[in-house]
Formats: sequence, C-alpha cells, structure tokens
Amino acid sequence: MADTPFALNSTVLVPVARFVEGYDIDRSTFWRWQKRGWLPSTVNIAGRSYLPAAAIAEFEAKALRGEFKGGSVPPRSPKAGVAVVEVRP
Repeated sequence: MADTPFALNSTVLVPVARFVEGYDIDRSTFWRWQKRGWLPSTVNIAGRSYLPAAAIAEFEAKALRGEFKGGSVPPRSPKAGVAVVEVRP
C-alpha cells in the first residue's frame, strides 16, 4: 500500500468566511453562536479560520429540529420619565 499525504477519511474544512456569507450573518453573530456552544472552535490554518463540514451539518440538523429556538421575550417596561400614550382609533 502506498503512503498517502492525508488520511482517506480526512475532515473537509469550510472557511468561516464562506459559512458567514452563506448564512448571511455578521461575524459577531458567528462568534456568539460559538460562545453559546452551537458551533465548535475553529481550525486556524495560516491565519484563516475554518469549520469542519461535519460540524456545519450537525448545526443545520439541530437548527431544523428547533434546538436553538428561544422563548418569547416580554416587552420592556417603559423607562422612567417617559410617558406612555395610548392611541385609540
């Protein structure tokens, strides 16, 4: 058997820039998703960040199952000193 420079079942890496562009999100949103544990740490190669394609597939599967769905957020109470005016038709 000939020696190969990489394993046959090697991981495919996707540039973070392509992931961010594909999801139409800001880099800060990507960072928040990482911080929440929704995405793994990136692989840094020569100053560029990459994600394993398998991690992206897992993220998409979890999103489709609704695992990242948040609860409803109640409206904030009015700030002190601001009058709330009710408009009636």
